[in-house]
Amino acid sequence: MNKCIVTTSWDDGQQFDEKLSSLLLDFGIKGTFYIAKSWEGRLVNTDLIRELDKNFEIGAHTISHPTLTSIDLRCAFEEIKNSKEWLEELVNHEIEMFSYPKGKYNNEIVKLVERAGFKGARTLDFQIALPKNQFRLGVGSQASNGSPLIRLKASLNSKLSLKSLVDWRVNAKLLFDRMLERGGIWHLWGHSWEIEKNREWKTLEDVLAYVSNIKNVAYLTNGQIIKLIRAHNAVPSDEKVLS
Repeated sequence: MNKCIVTTSWDDGQQFDEKLSSLLLDFGIKGTFYIAKSWEGRLVNTDLIRELDKNFEIGAHTISHPTLTSIDLRCAFEEIKNSKEWLEELVNHEIEMFSYPKGKYNNEIVKLVERAGFKGARTLDFQIALPKNQFRLGVGSQASNGSPLIRLKASLNSKLSLKSLVDWRVNAKLLFDRMLERGGIWHLWGHSWEIEKNREWKTLEDVLAYVSNIKNVAYLTNGQIIKLIRAHNAVPSDEKVLS
C-alpha cells in the first residue's frame, strides 16, 4: 500500500462528540465513534448517537466500559455482544466495528469479538501500515498529550523529531508528512471529553486543517479500512506479488 489513508476514531461517547463531529464535517474528515452505553456511571445521549450516525460510522465499545482482560470471559462476551445489539437496535442497522476499552485485549477477547459478529476491531497499538488481522487495527497519533507511550512509539518508528514527544500537534503533523511521502495509514485517535478538558479545540482544528483536502489521500472510516484488509487477504499470495 503506497497511498496515504486518513482515518480518525473517537472513544466513549460523550456530549462533546457533537462539537467534534462538526469540526470533522467542516474539514471533510471521516470518523468512527466508538460508544459505550455507560461511561463512569453516566448513560450516553441516544439522540446524539442517532445524529452522529447520519454522517459518521458508529462502533461498539462495550456496555459499561470494563477492562475486558480483567473480567470473566462469559461477562466479557456479554459486554461485547450486548453492546452490538444495543447499538443496532438504536440506529437500525448493523454495527460492524468494535474498540477494546483502554486498548486492553488478548487472543481470547479477539475471538469473542469475532464470535459476536463484528467485522473488525480497533486497538491502541501503534500502527501505520495495513494490518493483516482485521481485529487488530492500530492507531498512529493520539489527540492529546495524555499518552506519551503512543507518541514515543510513533516518534521512534517514524524517526520523528524530539519535539513530537511533548507536543501531539507536532507528532500528528510530522507523522502525516511521513505517510504522505511513503504511504500508510494516518490514524488519529482521541476523546472529545479530553479535548474539552485540555481546551485543545483550536489545536485539533489546526491538525484537521493540515491533513484535509489533500490530493491522492483517501479519507476513510475504520470500517472502510477493514474492508480493504479483508479484500487484500482474499487475494491469492501470487497475485499480491504481481499487483
